[in-house]
Amino acid sequence: MRNRSGAKKPRAKRISSLPTSGDSSVFFGSPKKPNLNPSQIGQLATAKQLAKQGFAFVKRQTANLFKTKKGDMHTPTVQLEHNGIFAVELFKQLYRTRTYLALGVLGAIPILITLALKIGGVPANPQGSPQYDFFVVATRSGLEMPLVTLMSVTPFLLVAVVAIFAGESVSGEASWGTLKYLLTRPVSRWRLLAAKLSTIGILSIAACIIAPVVGLVSGVIAFGWHSVVTPELQLFSPLQAIWRSTVATGYVGVEMTSVIGFSFMLSTMIDSPIGAIGGGVVFIIVSEILDSIPALKTMHDILPTHYWPAWGGLFIQPMYLGAMEKGIVVAAVYFLLTCTVAWWWFCRKDILS
Repeated sequence: MRNRSGAKKPRAKRISSLPTSGDSSVFFGSPKKPNLNPSQIGQLATAKQLAKQGFAFVKRQTANLFKTKKGDMHTPTVQLEHNGIFAVELFKQLYRTRTYLALGVLGAIPILITLALKIGGVPANPQGSPQYDFFVVATRSGLEMPLVTLMSVTPFLLVAVVAIFAGESVSGEASWGTLKYLLTRPVSRWRLLAAKLSTIGILSIAACIIAPVVGLVSGVIAFGWHSVVTPELQLFSPLQAIWRSTVATGYVGVEMTSVIGFSFMLSTMIDSPIGAIGGGVVFIIVSEILDSIPALKTMHDILPTHYWPAWGGLFIQPMYLGAMEKGIVVAAVYFLLTCTVAWWWFCRKDILS
């Protein structure tokens, strides 16, 4: 090429190789564009090549998250596994103050009961109630306190805490206005429900465990590590009492699935968390009222709360598990039925909130 004066322009030298070191002032110097020598041009080319490799790596990793349905090249869906969604939902609940307040209240009740029995002693008039009978023998051994705790918190407090976890799961998102944005992610609705239900299960298990464990610790500190005496004056060694109490706690956790299922079903149907939580609690209260009416004895076996005290069969000789087996079947039926309705309703629901 020639310039305006007719003289030939000097041809730029070709860079045969890219240097690996040189002046770094090109990258960290003045913002004004400097005069680049061949060495600095080589460094820029090297940096550009590294940047292209980095972007290619990110592109490959992002592409692994996507797959295309067979026969539909225009409908990409994100291949998000259930574990990933479950982790998001679990951490979302663990960062909420409500979770720790609910579990803290459950942990405080056994301590209050232990202090009351330590300071005030056992009740003077047990009135023939199984709950008060266990209070009478509670001071004989600290291993009695998990049983007293289960009988104290199961009828209402534990129900309320589990209903809070289940009833607020979906309706809470709707009340905040985040549910429709949550569903904009290419994740199927049933997978989202499964992740939320798994999170509810984890929190409910923690709620069922924390009260007996705190009761055991506070009871042993206050009353010592001795054999357990039941209201029927049957004696169990500490190891026998521990494993039977563990089974009783697990059974109570299984029975809570009826509360989880009903509250979760209401949570998918209405946008008010208070309504879903209150509906789950009222469902159990109505069941307990019906279970206390002798004239309705024929329908007692299908009520979700009828077999809740059945874990008492673990602390008699010989051990009786028939009522517990029936209770597990009833709880499973309620849970499967309500979860099926929740899934059917939510997958066909128009999300407006």
